[in-house]
Amino acid sequence: MNYKDFKITKHGKKCSIGKFTEQLFAMEILTGYGNVPEYRKISKAEFNTFDIWKDDKEKIKDILNRPVFCSGYENQTDFDEKQISK
Repeated sequence: MNYKDFKITKHGKKCSIGKFTEQLFAMEILTGYGNVPEYRKISKAEFNTFDIWKDDKEKIKDILNRPVFCSGYENQTDFDEKQISK
């Protein structure tokens, strides 16, 4: 898969959420000088409750501490869904 396969479903002030597939949900945050997207995995429950936590700085910080599995940066644009930890 590629970062361009991401479908945004909801926007917050600092991040967006969406999905790559029906089983892979992610939070997108724009980083760096060029607003390059980075993606971190979130659970389906987190996806479904985004409106509750979208302005919660601690929750966002928790997700930002998770590994980036894909981004718009060179050499990080593609990933194998099977390699992402459950």
